[in-house]
Amino acid sequence: MKNLVLSSLSLGAWIVGNVANAADMPVNAPPPPPSACVTNDIVRADNQVSVDFIATYIDYLEFAPSTGAPFDSEKGWVPGASVTASLMTNFANICNIYLWTRFSVINGHTQYWASGGAATSNTDGAREGDWDFRFGKGFNVGENAMLTPYVGAGVRLWNRLLVGPGGYNEAYQHAYAGGGLLLQYSPAPYWFSRQMG
Repeated sequence: MKNLVLSSLSLGAWIVGNVANAADMPVNAPPPPPSACVTNDIVRADNQVSVDFIATYIDYLEFAPSTGAPFDSEKGWVPGASVTASLMTNFANICNIYLWTRFSVINGHTQYWASGGAATSNTDGAREGDWDFRFGKGFNVGENAMLTPYVGAGVRLWNRLLVGPGGYNEAYQHAYAGGGLLLQYSPAPYWFSRQMG
């Protein structure tokens, strides 16, 4: 019985030792196939979200239709905020799908001037909202550059509020659609990665 127990313990120790040694041995399995989509500094930089404080200078002049003379105008800096987000990702077998969007709002007052009329206020409540969107695909041009053609669309809302006797409110809006070409260049390989630690 003692011999059977000792033999079993010896066999168990031998199995454990060989499993441990096998874990340290190199595996000869073939490496996984390389991905066709390459993540470089530009792809990493195109994945971000930012919040900015902005200021827009409004310089608006309107002419009287009957005479062509200046009718009213408004000028001044208006503060606001902007949120921007971009994403470059792979979908199925398509590399470097590019999405970008920005939403901006400004709200403040400008100096208002009128050649005549009932509005007596010299300040104009100015509010604007802008939304822009882009969709495209990036193409690597060498190791450190990328060209991204895209289509884009957006809308702008502008509200003018004249207070005081005879004051009034005007609301304008317009939308657009178009396209563009984004060229990006990384000055040195892995520069973005080194800067981010």
